Amino acid sequence: MSLLSELVSTFTAGLVMNKFGTKRTLIIFYSISVFGAILMLIHGLAHTDSIAFPAIFLLCRFGTGGVYVIMIAANARIFYVENAATAFGFASFFARLACTACPLVAIISQPTPMYIYAAMAIFALLVSLLLKIHPEAENFKTTKSEEGKSNNLKRKHSNDKQCNEKDRVTQA
Repeated sequence: MSLLSELVSTFTAGLVMNKFGTKRTLIIFYSISVFGAILMLIHGLAHTDSIAFPAIFLLCRFGTGGVYVIMIAANARIFYVENAATAFGFASFFARLACTACPLVAIISQPTPMYIYAAMAIFALLVSLLLKIHPEAENFKTTKSEEGKSNNLKRKHSNDKQCNEKDRVTQA
């Protein structure tokens, strides 16, 4: 069931991101995670034997899975192409570093791990409110991409000319 929730969140996140944009989609999916965490703290942990517990767990998983997909898909929209791989690498490094604390959090008695999850989701929601995305990057279309490619080729060509001129000067 958990994998099914992630599969649905993958497709839903892509559709919502195309419809509402990156920032709004991050806010929507982090809000789903926060809502699931609050429901889990209020109702789910006290009723682990009811059908509500797995449903609330899947809701949390849906929000978190959607955010992960958005981070991968929106990386090129948020950062310039030259910096996108570096930015994603830094994010992955710090995410893996934070995941080293997961076994320690898992052995803590409930509800403390859920409070930690809720706090992290709320913090990420607040940070996503501060995210600034250039309007042209948000309305990413193929025509813009083709214009960008031609501009990059022009810039590369002019850089090659400058480098060749510098080489001629240093050789003389």
